[in-house]
Amino acid sequence: MKISAQDWQQEWPVLLSQMEGGLLEILKTSRSGDVLAGEVTLAGRVVPVIIKRAKRKKWYRYINEIGRGSRSWRAWKKAWNLLVRGIPTAWPLLVMQRRVMGYVVDQAIVFERVPGQTLATTDLDQLSPNDRDTLFRRCGRILRNIERAGFSHFDPKASNWIIEPDEIKGPTPVLVDVDGVRFYRWDTYGIQRLLKSMQEHPQYTREDSLALCQGYAPFTPMQEEEEESSQ
Repeated sequence: MKISAQDWQQEWPVLLSQMEGGLLEILKTSRSGDVLAGEVTLAGRVVPVIIKRAKRKKWYRYINEIGRGSRSWRAWKKAWNLLVRGIPTAWPLLVMQRRVMGYVVDQAIVFERVPGQTLATTDLDQLSPNDRDTLFRRCGRILRNIERAGFSHFDPKASNWIIEPDEIKGPTPVLVDVDGVRFYRWDTYGIQRLLKSMQEHPQYTREDSLALCQGYAPFTPMQEEEEESSQ
């Protein structure tokens, strides 16, 4: 697709009015911001999108963002840093900021909407044994590649992955929330966070955990921890 500035000049006012009018689908809302779903027309095609409109819970955020950029701007840079390194994440399409006296007082970032369900809500038992094993190995491999690139992901919980269906490749994990990415390396933190998060999934098994760990560290001998005996 060849997206022009004119496309966004036409679409952004419409999208903003829908946001202000509460006409978009609300996926998540909290004190830290809103996550909305909608559609835009770019290069003559209707594109499903996700809009993240960050909010500041504390007043001092206006100060400590000086020199760092707004949360939306940082998410834009993180997403592109992952994409150019071949790490699958939702494609960033647009970032908008409104400033007053140099300070960002309103912000939004627009991503493509990746089709599929989150890893947290995926029906694992409906997958074939091979697809299920491949899925978790791919998740582990993505976290390993993030660290190989010199970064860390501090919040790769199960709800921050979309499992995109693919008839040829099989279920493909895609990161959809990169706020937790940091531009320094802290090995194993990301995999530990995902392992802990997956324990909340009712269908998650030891075999899934093994595949996830083998995807992250394929050449490391695995040793199962002994369960504590009940008193």
